[in-house]
Amino acid sequence: MMVVLYGQGGVIATVPMSGGAASNIVGGQSFPTEGTTDGVSAYWTLTIPSNERSATLVKSSLTTPMPQILAVNVQPAGSVAVDATSVYWLTNDGTVRKTPK
Repeated sequence: MMVVLYGQGGVIATVPMSGGAASNIVGGQSFPTEGTTDGVSAYWTLTIPSNERSATLVKSSLTTPMPQILAVNVQPAGSVAVDATSVYWLTNDGTVRKTPK
């Protein structure tokens, strides 16, 4: 399971479903909020507290951490989800948006 540790130097990590210690994927993220994983990569949003309508959707491999920006100004209000080909997020106006993985 993926976890997001919110803050100026936020961390994206995984934790075994059976419990145990967190394993960091990538740190130093500016205010990460929502996130998920497909077992190969992690996907999350970065939201600046002073401008919550302007966020960035980011992706990184679980094994070779290298954050890659997938979309900017995504205006997230809810969860991030993935399927075999796309990443989805809920916007502030209630619209579900998507972008290719």
